[in-house]
Amino acid sequence: MVRCPLQIPDNTGYPSRRKEYMLLGGFTLITLGVHLLLYKGYGIFRDELYFIACSYRLDWGYVDMPPGVAVVAWTSRHVLGNSLFTLRFVPALFAAAQLLVTGLTARAMGASRYAIGLTCLCVLAAPQFFVTFLNTDMFMGLGWAACAWIAARVFAGEDERLWLLFGLFAGLAMQGKHAMTFFGVAFLVGLLISPQRKMLLSKWLWAGIGVTFRSRCPI
Repeated sequence: MVRCPLQIPDNTGYPSRRKEYMLLGGFTLITLGVHLLLYKGYGIFRDELYFIACSYRLDWGYVDMPPGVAVVAWTSRHVLGNSLFTLRFVPALFAAAQLLVTGLTARAMGASRYAIGLTCLCVLAAPQFFVTFLNTDMFMGLGWAACAWIAARVFAGEDERLWLLFGLFAGLAMQGKHAMTFFGVAFLVGLLISPQRKMLLSKWLWAGIGVTFRSRCPI
């Protein structure tokens, strides 16, 4: 009778991964706290009034935007109530999520804890993202970050079926901002002119593109 040797899992990297996740979690909570603390600003923004008005007449799209921001406004009103805080609570969540997935992207690219922390700090302090109000750009910013995270994981050798998640993130982002299309076009061009062009032959990449279009269609 042949005995198989006992396979002992390698947990040598666990403390390091735990510290990385704690770092990411800490920055995410700080970002959420800062945005919730400074949510008032100068009061309600004029575009937010338009988004609230659209939320009273939900549709698959409007003359100047997809339905995402109106759905967020509707959900905020019906779940959290009518106030400036509840209107800007979801945008604060978007900001925190964007920082988190940006940090995860750095981690997927092999960054050290210092580099991950610096990445998160740059996102937290960037004037472009240091704002909390209901807007369509929050979909695009989070969509870019989420898609970049998935792409970094695939390029690092993870399962190519992750392209399906890439497509889902892109499609959901397009429900909030049509300009997400520019990211998709630029990404495909970047693939074409880079050594990663072999990914264009992956059936899962094209399946992910199909998921994008399907999740964008109203029916």
